[in-house]
Amino acid sequence: MSFDFVIAGVGGQPVDRMIELLAAACEEAGQPFSTTAPRGVLLLGGSRLAQLSVGEAWSPVVTEDTGELLVGLEVGEALRAAKYCAHDAIMLVDTLVLPPVSPRDPRPYPGPAEIEPALKEVARTVHLADFASLCAKAGAPADCAYAFLIGAASRLRGLDSIRDGWKAGLKAANATEGESEAFAAGASWGEQAKL
Repeated sequence: MSFDFVIAGVGGQPVDRMIELLAAACEEAGQPFSTTAPRGVLLLGGSRLAQLSVGEAWSPVVTEDTGELLVGLEVGEALRAAKYCAHDAIMLVDTLVLPPVSPRDPRPYPGPAEIEPALKEVARTVHLADFASLCAKAGAPADCAYAFLIGAASRLRGLDSIRDGWKAGLKAANATEGESEAFAAGASWGEQAKL
């Protein structure tokens, strides 16, 4: 049985680094891990989506309405990827707003207040927060909010199988001190949020 989820963001955000951290933890825990190569434009502002499976899986492709977790690094991209979530999924979504650079749309880009109700129509559990601020408040570098999100996700029941691999996995992935601090802060936040 696999735990299937997606990471959504935009070009310039550390989607690839998040995959490296997860893959290293799985390796250290002896769990199979598979992922699609993050798809999307690498340039700043383009959509990025990675689909991941922890555990035995035929394919890392997450079909619509089946994902158990959505990690959204940008609120608009989280809404775009919400279709992959099952109703009982958990969404960890940053309130960061990065409107597309082009083509220019005359309509205003929706913000967290407009997007949160739509996310809650898809999944029962939505945690929408400024994770960079939570990271900084915990004493970790704000620019490591992605590691904070991975730390929070590490507390999910579906990722129990790799719980023992995180410490060694972070070391194997050459996590910086800031990434390790952010991961620990996120894990603590995840425990408090009862993920």
